[in-house]
Amino acid sequence: MAEMKILIFGQCPACNSYESEIVERNTESDSHWFLELSKRKYNGCMNDWQSLFPLDIHHCLSCSHLWYYRQPDQSSLVQMYNNGIVLNPVKIAKRPSWRMRKEMKTLYELVKHRYQDNKPRLLDFGSGRGLWAHAAQENGFEVTAYEPSAIRSTSGIRSDGFRLTNCLEDLGEQKFHAVNIEQVLEHLPQPVETLKAVLDYCLDKALIRITVPNIGREKTRPGFWNDFPFDGQHIHLMSPFEHLQGFTQNSLGCAARRAGLSPVRHIDLWLKYPAYSIRRLIGRTITRLSTTMIIAEPRK
Repeated sequence: MAEMKILIFGQCPACNSYESEIVERNTESDSHWFLELSKRKYNGCMNDWQSLFPLDIHHCLSCSHLWYYRQPDQSSLVQMYNNGIVLNPVKIAKRPSWRMRKEMKTLYELVKHRYQDNKPRLLDFGSGRGLWAHAAQENGFEVTAYEPSAIRSTSGIRSDGFRLTNCLEDLGEQKFHAVNIEQVLEHLPQPVETLKAVLDYCLDKALIRITVPNIGREKTRPGFWNDFPFDGQHIHLMSPFEHLQGFTQNSLGCAARRAGLSPVRHIDLWLKYPAYSIRRLIGRTITRLSTTMIIAEPRK
């Protein structure tokens, strides 16, 4: 196995600010539960990581983003994911949920209105087991699903009705009317660079739907750090090193803008996504009502 590289991020990965503080430091209890997490979820593959990666989490004083200052390199993360197991397999969904279908139906209607195209193309970026890809395909999209982990993509739903690839280069020069990035950016060391790369596959007026866990809202819960990094049954929202980033509504907006995206501001969005639009407005001042979903487009 190649020697592990240690990635160090001194600047905020979302807004690029140098101003931050440490909000969580490694304790003896953290060390114990980190080893338990490694054993139970990742088959012990992280056992030797403790001395290399102190569980220091930084908080950006500008956009409130959270991130790990020291992180494993990509090849080490892939090894970790490939060793991962689902802790609660009984809860694994086999088909897209009603909410997934509703979200993709709404996105399809917005895209169809923009392009007047009855079969718009959607890229499901970081597709996982293909649930969102299936929901998009069922609602009228011509879907290409990209999932970098071959193990993850082949352990889930069959790709009936849509194309599945584990390599972005397979897309060639293809451009898409829409991109769905569902619960992906929190896993990546450099989310802004990933969003910039996604733009290469977007048409001029493409809609990019992004969601991430809402660390801003979750931090308002009493005892948020008490079960960090693992409580024996459930991984924490900032679980090492499953989630490398903790986004707030503000930090997700900063990351999108730095990548060359702008939030869509159109009457159709208010009509199709009223709750989203209201939460984006209110969430600027009331964190517990904020949203870390964004519907964006390439900045002109």
